Amino acid sequence: MSEKKSFETKEYTHPLARGVFRHPEAHRKFVESCDKHHFQVEGPLPGKLDLSSKVSLCENQGACGSCWDFALTKAFRSAWMLFGKDPGRLAFNFLLNNCGGVQEYGCDGGDFDAGQSFLTKTPWLESQDPYTQRDGARCMNLPGACDVAKSFKVVGPGNRPPTFQELAAAMNGNGGRCLVVDVAVVNGWDQYSSGIYNGDGRGINHMINMVGYDMQTSVDKDGNALFNAEGQPVNGDGYLIVMNNWGESWGTKAGNNHGGYMFSRWGKNQLAETAMFFDVGTVPTPVPPNPPAPPTPPTPSSSLPFWAWLLMGIAIPIVGYLVIEGVLHLEEKKVPQ
Repeated sequence: MSEKKSFETKEYTHPLARGVFRHPEAHRKFVESCDKHHFQVEGPLPGKLDLSSKVSLCENQGACGSCWDFALTKAFRSAWMLFGKDPGRLAFNFLLNNCGGVQEYGCDGGDFDAGQSFLTKTPWLESQDPYTQRDGARCMNLPGACDVAKSFKVVGPGNRPPTFQELAAAMNGNGGRCLVVDVAVVNGWDQYSSGIYNGDGRGINHMINMVGYDMQTSVDKDGNALFNAEGQPVNGDGYLIVMNNWGESWGTKAGNNHGGYMFSRWGKNQLAETAMFFDVGTVPTPVPPNPPAPPTPPTPSSSLPFWAWLLMGIAIPIVGYLVIEGVLHLEEKKVPQ
């Protein structure tokens, strides 16, 4: 039985450009060649997660089909933000104009493989090379604003879409991760305004970011996530939080109180058929501070005032004399008369 529609829509007047240009066989080979992030049970997962206040905010790609560029560049910056070293807004023209060496199609589209650029080169700042919704500009001769990524990993085994559980585990790992995911913008997906999207359709043509989830009723008494054997919420509910780049007037607000987001059921419109993230280093586990040492009890002072020494000098001979006298007196009593 299909779920009743649980979201609202509205008509938007500004551009809602897509931009994934995919050769299916080339994409399959690329995903196959990437490192994989396999889910491992390392304790319970929380029943909800919202990284929206810790990662890059929603942007506006305008009329250019650069969704792939925005999603990848923002995920790369967000990886550094979650690592504690935010480089600032990175130039979207870097990937758009193939400055990283991977050839894409600018405003006519691109795909996940463009993210390989960040393994060898990094963008300069957006303030140094402002985005104009047009491609074709020459690459700037500027140093990168941060270090390169250590790896670009696929969530799950790569030969099927990742489960809800695999996505949740990836986002919770290493201090938090912002994912890059694809989706099919068909059948009214682009008109979403609020609620939990549960429409459906096929034909991947767009790329966005995933920043959290909510298990709703699929939690235990302690609020931890409960999944079935297929890695889905046990009660068939739960939603994923995704961030688009069509401006903050699109969609709904996330926990950071900014617009530009969608709450969606798993797998709808092929959401996250491929999901990836950048690894920039291992976030150190906070070490709890050592408890304060107990106060040292005061030690008796070894120095005495002069008057104390004087009294001791008088008292000791007197005590000694009395002791001796007492002993002699006892001995006298013992001698028979």
